[in-house]
Amino acid sequence: MIRMAHGDVLIAKEEEPAAPDRNGPKVVASMATESFVSKQAEGDIIQQNDPWAKAAAKLSAKPTTFQIGNPLEDMTQKVIAEVMSKLPQPTMEVDSDAGADKRVTALETQVEDLHGQTQALAKQVQQHAHDTAGHFQDVQAQLHQQSTHFENAIAAQASSLHGFQESFQEQFRQQVSHQQTMLDSMFTKQMSQFEALLAKRPRQE
Repeated sequence: MIRMAHGDVLIAKEEEPAAPDRNGPKVVASMATESFVSKQAEGDIIQQNDPWAKAAAKLSAKPTTFQIGNPLEDMTQKVIAEVMSKLPQPTMEVDSDAGADKRVTALETQVEDLHGQTQALAKQVQQHAHDTAGHFQDVQAQLHQQSTHFENAIAAQASSLHGFQESFQEQFRQQVSHQQTMLDSMFTKQMSQFEALLAKRPRQE
């Protein structure tokens, strides 16, 4: 134990790691396989019975060589390529392709035809809208005229019906008055006859 300014320090020996188990792995196989594996191999069986041996014999026996370039030269080439890519490239006149010109001309013609068809269709739509608006105004005027005529006819019919009602009421009043006059006259006449009969009857004393 060592006494330090901040406290006591205990020094101990580190325990040694446990020795690993050196027992080899056990082979789990049949007896025939174990006997075959335990025998000293006289050669690689896979190499002796290689199924790709015939195909490998047909391949080229030339050794494959790899060329390793100079790093400094490669870096120089990269720098030169980078600088050249940043430089402005001179413009070059390229001859026009006749086939491309024909395709462009055909495309322009198709675009012009499509533009003309679009304008014609727009004119047709505008004319149709104008015709429809005029037809709608005509129908609206006809409906207004028919509505006015119908209202006038209803007013005339109502006036005629009112006149007929007043005439009927007047005739009914006259008929009732005439019948009442006839009934009064008949009643007066019968009363006169009754009084005359009573006057002629002798009185009993």
